[in-house]
Amino acid sequence: MGLKTTKRGNEIGMSLDELLVCEDFRTRSPMYFGSWKLEDLFIFLNGIHFSIINYGIDEKSPLEGFCEWLVNVKGYQQSGGKSWAMLILENNDMTSQQALDRFFKLYDEFKGR
Repeated sequence: MGLKTTKRGNEIGMSLDELLVCEDFRTRSPMYFGSWKLEDLFIFLNGIHFSIINYGIDEKSPLEGFCEWLVNVKGYQQSGGKSWAMLILENNDMTSQQALDRFFKLYDEFKGR
């Protein structure tokens, strides 16, 4: 994990990919984004993505291509340009917390871990 520098000279310590695979982030999700809900993770990650763009952080989104992967590789049904969070929630019969756990498993598979 190396420090990244923004256009404004601020240093940040963890990439988004490092955060998503961090065991503490996965086992203590409410500490980071307030709940065990996949929907809240999605909102949290959108905020981080906005910051990456707004502060000029040179980082590619680790979720780039994830939605397409869910449709093309995992066979999730896409209609109307739904987000990856909605695809997971609608294509699995589970609670939001179970969907959050499912997201982490799918993310690991997507990244080849």
